[in-house]
Amino acid sequence: MATIRHHARLSAPAGDVWAIVREPTGITDWLAGVDSCVMDGTARVVGTMGLEIREDIVTVDDDLRRFQYAIVDSPLNLANHLSTVDILEDGDGCVVVYSTDVSPDEAGMILDAVAKGGVDALVERFG
Repeated sequence: MATIRHHARLSAPAGDVWAIVREPTGITDWLAGVDSCVMDGTARVVGTMGLEIREDIVTVDDDLRRFQYAIVDSPLNLANHLSTVDILEDGDGCVVVYSTDVSPDEAGMILDAVAKGGVDALVERFG
């Protein structure tokens, strides 16, 4: 299983960043390459580059400021997947940590770009 982790410090308060990250369909507002996103029951269906990816929303924890999702159906044919976005208080700013555990390992390269892109997008938005 491949493990991926990217993080950065943001100058915005944790609550402001969390308000954006915690909304399952709000991903279209901050992650490049996401063309569409709709909820289908408890699943999030993401459209990207003409592909459809179905994700189960695992955790939306307002106390921890933790959002987790698992890709359950995609063209990547994943055996296992869990991504976690944590927003941690850090003085007058916060730290965003985007981590992913995935198998097969080869899928790690693709999902590494997603995690890095997510962190970079939040840095661009919040400084």
